[in-house]
Amino acid sequence: GFPWLDMWNPVNIKICDDVTRDLIKSLKKDQRIIGYFSDNELGWWKGAIFDWVWKQKTHFERQHVVEVIEKHYGSWAKLRQEFDPVDADSFKELRSKGKVCLKPGAKGIAAVNEVFRMIADRYYSLCRSTIKKYDPDGLYLGDRYISNYYPEIAESAGKYCDVVSTNLNPNWADGGYVHFHLDGLSALTHKPIMITEYYICSKAGRSGNGNDRSGFPVVDTLEQRAKGFSRTTTDLANNPSVVGAHWFQYYDEPMNGRGDGENYNFGLVDTSNKPYEELVAASRSLDLDGLHARASTLESLVKYFPPAPAKINDMAAWNRDAAFVRADQKVARGDLYAAWSADFLAINLTWHEELFPEAFYRSGKVPEASRSTLEITIPGTKTRWLLRLTEKGAAVVSGPEWKFGFTPGTVSILTLQIPPAALSAKRLATGQEVSFNARLISESRSYTTTWHVKRTLLPTLTHLPNDNP
Repeated sequence: GFPWLDMWNPVNIKICDDVTRDLIKSLKKDQRIIGYFSDNELGWWKGAIFDWVWKQKTHFERQHVVEVIEKHYGSWAKLRQEFDPVDADSFKELRSKGKVCLKPGAKGIAAVNEVFRMIADRYYSLCRSTIKKYDPDGLYLGDRYISNYYPEIAESAGKYCDVVSTNLNPNWADGGYVHFHLDGLSALTHKPIMITEYYICSKAGRSGNGNDRSGFPVVDTLEQRAKGFSRTTTDLANNPSVVGAHWFQYYDEPMNGRGDGENYNFGLVDTSNKPYEELVAASRSLDLDGLHARASTLESLVKYFPPAPAKINDMAAWNRDAAFVRADQKVARGDLYAAWSADFLAINLTWHEELFPEAFYRSGKVPEASRSTLEITIPGTKTRWLLRLTEKGAAVVSGPEWKFGFTPGTVSILTLQIPPAALSAKRLATGQEVSFNARLISESRSYTTTWHVKRTLLPTLTHLPNDNP
């Protein structure tokens, strides 16, 4: 139950110890066992966990949380500038009752992030020490993030885990995934990374799966599925930080779904134990050791925007390697891609959002001043295009009436068309140099990611010069 349960409560610590001892007892002598995970898909949802801190029946954790907040502000008056206290009028009272909620604008999120660094340090240090107590030679392999994590949590994981683990949801039907997830995880933790689930499903699976109970990537044919598997696996093998990857899973889920209703064609084999030969053949064809031995952190310095595909909303059709624009920050919270046609500059931005931000606020609703924003500006002009998330997860826009499509969610996706006039041109053409700036403030306004972009428009080429296809 960690980190939801009080991790300083001696009763819970003993339960953690007992469970770890009993699970490891029969495993540690098995030569095939290299290490242990402390959880699976631990979401670390900040809004929900911060709200839960104040609901604990014991006050061990509360003391540590209040200590961090008091140290951050120094005085109750300063805290009240950024937090709305409930049933407490001092730090002393807050140690035993009440709670604090963010005020509009979410400036107090900096203090919340400090709290989470402390909570994560406690979680990972406690899990590591307990695992090593019963198997000193076993590796601590982390807690298997969902396809998201918070930077504060990942930094703590890097202090205590031998390997940091994450599940990975491909972002596009061709098996591709965003850069910022693994790049940021590697930069934050400085540890080897293990992918503990990745997958692609096909409507043509033989087990009768509906493939419709969640948001996993689904393609039409088994051949497309095999190509997606090869794409993801090759990309992972080409990442020098990745030391292992687990395909999810060996067999398809049941036709009518498993216990929670999930009903996907995930398998290497179907529910009759017959292999999907397309996937097996794709797996056999990959020289994983050779790919990983040649893996490098070096990347081509792309200086051009590629032409946009006919369907700009289909990112699988983009030349994403050429279109990718690296953020100014080493740890970004989103990916930006840009491509062009004569009639517009196309921008795609994919980023992660907070799942339970409303839990930070006394009203149970996210104030307008606390919502995520994306700002696009054109250097040398006064042009400013601003998108702001709304309470319901949609968006409102101010500025020029540029065409855009937006899909909100824990993974939010924006596709935007900037007309040539905004870039001081009648039409866009090969060789033209274009510039724009983007600023994303996301996840309860915790993180700012910026891009300062200046590139030349490139004619149609299959690959850029010196690119590694």
